[in-house]
Order: sequence, then C-alpha cells, then structure tokens
Amino acid sequence: MVVRMVSLRAAPLAASLALLGCARSIGSSDDEIGDTSDSTSSTDSATDSSSTSSTSAGTSDTSETDTLDSADTSDSTSSSESSTDTTETTDTGGCEPDLIECPDGACVYPFPEYSCCSHGGACAAGCEPQDADKGMGLCPGAPEYAWTGEACEEVCPCQGSDCAAVFDSPITCLEAYQNGCGGIDFSQCPFDAPVSAISIIGQIPGESVDLQFGAFGLFYGKGNGVQLLLRFAADELTLANYIAHAWPDQYSEGVLQLWAEPVIGVQEVTLVWGPGFEPMALGTLTILDLDLISPDSLDYFVTGTLEVTADGWDLAGSFGLRHCYPLNQYAP
Repeated sequence: MVVRMVSLRAAPLAASLALLGCARSIGSSDDEIGDTSDSTSSTDSATDSSSTSSTSAGTSDTSETDTLDSADTSDSTSSSESSTDTTETTDTGGCEPDLIECPDGACVYPFPEYSCCSHGGACAAGCEPQDADKGMGLCPGAPEYAWTGEACEEVCPCQGSDCAAVFDSPITCLEAYQNGCGGIDFSQCPFDAPVSAISIIGQIPGESVDLQFGAFGLFYGKGNGVQLLLRFAADELTLANYIAHAWPDQYSEGVLQLWAEPVIGVQEVTLVWGPGFEPMALGTLTILDLDLISPDSLDYFVTGTLEVTADGWDLAGSFGLRHCYPLNQYAP
C-alpha cells in the first residue's frame, strides 16, 4: 500500500502541553504575606514617630514613655505575626484554581457538572455509583469491573449488592455509562484492536513497565499544522479511563505521553510519564508507516518503534496504533 504524505509542520510542544491542563496557576500567598510585612513596617514607623514626638515635647518621665512605646511595639508586632499566620493557614486549604472541591474533600475537574458523583456530590440520573467494591483475597476468575460514578474500576473479588451487574471489561463498563454520564463513545476509539502488537518494555524512573495498550490522537495547531499525540499504558483499564475523561491529570497516572511530527522516518520526541511534567525525557521515535488520508478517520493508523535512554529511563519496543478521535485536541 502506498501512503501519500502531506508535509506538515508540528505545533509547538508548549501549546499541546498547555492544552493537557498541566499548566498550574500560582497562588497569591506570597503577595499577601508581603503586604502583611509592609503593615508591620508601617506600625513600627508609627511607633518610632510617636516616641520622637513625646521626647521633643519635653515629657518629664522618659523612662515611662520608653516602657509604653516598647509595649505598643510588642503588641503591634504580635498582631502582625498573628495576621501572617492566619494568611498562611488560609492559603493551604482548598483546591487548585482549575479544580473544584467535592463534599468529601476531593479535588476534581469541573466537568461534567456532576464531577463529584463518586465523592459525595450530586449524580445525574442513571450515573450513580454501583454498589460493588473490591473485596479481600485473590480474584477467583476473570477480572470484573464496576462503575464508580465517574470511572470504572476492577472489583474482583466483588462485594456489594450490584455484583451480579458488573462488567467483564473496562470498555463494556465505560460504554454502559460514559456516553450519558459526561464521557465519550468508544466506537470512535478502537484502541482494543491495534494495527499490530504493542510492546514497549523497560524502566521508567522508579518502576519497570510493560506497555501493551495504546492509541493516538491529533493536535490541530492554529496555523501550525498537525501533531501526533501518542499514548501508551500497561493495561486496558488505565488507558480506557484516561481516554474517557479526555486526558485530565488525575487520570494520566500510568500513561506514557509523547508528541511527534506526522512524518515517516526518525525524529527526537519528548515523553512524559503520568501527571504533570515529571518525569520527562527525550527519546528516539521511528515512524515506519502512517495513514492520515483515508476517507474514514477510523482507518487512520501509525506504526513504528520507540527507544529511550536517559537518566532513569531505558525503554524500547514497537507499536501499531489506531486513531482515537476523543484524544484529538484543537488550538484555542
């Protein structure tokens, strides 16, 4: 098969990383503490001025004046320190600016409106968590999965009143709920049927991995062409929950993320493991075959190899990924 390639210029990495929701707003605690310090300084200045005025007026008992001034300064300083302590205590609570706090204290993204469904908040009709939890001991048979109110989790051996209604795979679990409970339709993401076997094995800082599941999306940069977004995970459940929730940080634990140009050949790529930007490394990606021109995007695919040798990293393997429409991103 001859694949027709279109020359595309990759979008800046910073833009695609920013769209992942990894950028974090910086709190204003430092500014507030600075303002408190300024207040302390102003109080001290006022106390010194009062002391000077009393002396120039010819106060006879200078010893008494000094004692009063000292007491005033001590009180002002104590009040200022108390104010500073209150500010610090206030700033340590709550969630980051782009998250909301649920009734049970969990911090989640405000999407959908019932994001707190599994954290003590309101649930949309039909989206309530199943009464099925993972019990003690070993799973006696095939894995089973239950709906938590916003994701699916393994519950074998199962305990709870809904154990007869659990699912045999993450896909069937998510498909039963996600499309009507703020998620996506997996018919547009056949990642469980790869073009060829996926096997990326090795070491990532702090752990060994064997990544056997993957999919790719497309980043459409504003005036900057198209970029490939490749995602890998060790198991179907991890990747399915990541895809179903449109890649927010709390579901990227255990997901290898990398960005690449849609060009056949060898290129250097940036990789991130899990939430945020750490750990991060540079690796060598070789794209062997690529289809982004078929009439149906379900037929898009990319095959290749990956090798990473960096501080704490030692990965190598090959893959054949299908296009996953829910992973697509667009520049604002």
